[in-house]
Order: sequence, then structure tokens, then C-alpha cells
Amino acid sequence: MTASAKKSSSTTRISNPDRLALIRAKAEERRAAKAERVAMKAKLDAKAAAEDSEALSACHVILDRMSIRGAEARARRERQSGTGPSRKRARIARAAPITARDVEVDTGKASVRDPYDPSSFITATVNRRVDVLAAERGANRITEAQFLVGRMLQAAWEKQMGVRSGGTWDSTTSGAGPGSLAVSHAFTIEDIRMLGRIETAKAVKAMNERAAKEIGHSGVRFLRAILSEGYSFASYAEARGRGTGERAASDIAKRFRWLLEELTEAHHTARAPGVATIRDGYAAQADAVGERLNRSKSAGLKPAEG
Repeated sequence: MTASAKKSSSTTRISNPDRLALIRAKAEERRAAKAERVAMKAKLDAKAAAEDSEALSACHVILDRMSIRGAEARARRERQSGTGPSRKRARIARAAPITARDVEVDTGKASVRDPYDPSSFITATVNRRVDVLAAERGANRITEAQFLVGRMLQAAWEKQMGVRSGGTWDSTTSGAGPGSLAVSHAFTIEDIRMLGRIETAKAVKAMNERAAKEIGHSGVRFLRAILSEGYSFASYAEARGRGTGERAASDIAKRFRWLLEELTEAHHTARAPGVATIRDGYAAQADAVGERLNRSKSAGLKPAEG
């Protein structure tokens, strides 16, 4: 009994260290497996982040290409239509003068009445280069009708001289892109401009002839010199050898107002100042009914009933 008990106890003491080593080995294996899983997860996360970054960069590249293509398409359409933003800005920036008086502005200082206090005066910047019509109308020396007739003559003469009016639209001068030299109906830009010059010359000639019937050719030449050739009353009197005094300029001004008044009265109606007769076609037909019936009776025809 004693020998067998000693043998079993020794076996137990030997097997306990082996079991502890086995437990430690398994714990090491679990730690190693856990570390391997953590490393694998880190690798997978890094790979996913790299793939997301590549996909995001690819999306940015695609969006950039789409925006570039859209901009190119818009620029192509603007070039074809000739209405690009740069052309619009250029047309807005070009302030074409309405008449020759707007070509140059001579600024200066003048004492004018204060609009907020009529009893006092203030110093303001004014345009010293004011045309004759504006000065005459501003001083109430001509009527509104005379002013408008003068503006009509001035616009026609200046158009013939080549001054463009800011209110007119000219398809030959509007930007139409590179293809603007080939205009429809087999006409080129120069052909259309030449036709426009011919039509303008015809209209001005007819206007001059109509005005000459009322004020004479010398009166037409005088008005043209004052309205479109840049003469003032004083400079015209000096150019004609009448002196440089106020008396000479006053005489020229009186002649200008008288000619403009005569021409305005002539332009009052199509038949001059007289009242135009109203022609009624139905009344004329009613007046001719009796004569038609008499002719029918004399010809032996029975008049139509109703």
C-alpha cells in the first residue's frame, strides 16, 4: 500500500508542470492569433481607405472633365451665335453718340442755382460744349416743335456724314462672329453698307429738296452748317466776314430761328399748315349711286334689286 501510494503521488507531481506549460502554450497561441487578427484588420482597413481615396480622386477627375466639357460647349455656342459675354460687355461699353454734340465733352466749372435753395448758387461741373439746338431750347427761344424738326434735320445730315446714331440697330455693324462676312441673300457686308449709304443719300436729298422749297437752298446750307458742321452763331458770322461782335452773332441767331420756324410750319402737315381734307370712300360711293342708276336706265338695263 505504501509503495503504490508513493508512486501515484510522484506521477501527480510530474504531470502538474506539464499541464501548466500546456496552458501557457495555448495562451500564447491565442495571443498570437489575436495579434494576427488585429494586424489583418489593420491591413484591410488600410486597403479599404486606399480604395476609397482612389474612387474619390476618380470622381473628382470625372467632375473636372465634365465641367471643362460644359465650358467648352458653352464657349462654342457663344462663338457660333456671336453673343458671348465679352461681346455683350464690349457693346455695352461702346457708347455710340446720338449726335455729333456727344462726341466730345468739354467740362468746366459754372455757378448754377442750388436746387435745394433757390436763393443761393453753387459751383457745379458743366459741359461747355452744348449744341445750338439745346442752348436755344433751354433758353425758350425756340418751341418744342422747332427743336424736334431741328433734331430730325441734324440726325439725317450727321448720318450722311457717318455719325452713327445710338438708337438705331444696324445688322451690318453688329458682331456676328467670323461668318459675318457672308450675309444671306448673296450680299456681303460691304454690299449692304453701300446700299445703306445709297438709301441714306436718297432720303437726305429728298429732305433737302423739300426744305429748299420752303427756305431755299441757301437756307438749307445755312441750317446744315449750324446743325451738323459744328458752327456756332459767332463762328459762322466770323467765317462769313460779318465781324466778331455780338451784333453779328445776334443777326445769325435771328436768321436761324426764322428759318427753323418757317421749316417747322411747312412740316406741320403733309399739305403744309393748311387743314387736310378728309376723304371718305363710302361717302364717295354713295354720291355716285344716282349717276350709276341714270347710266343704267339710259343703257336700257334693269337696275339690280336690293
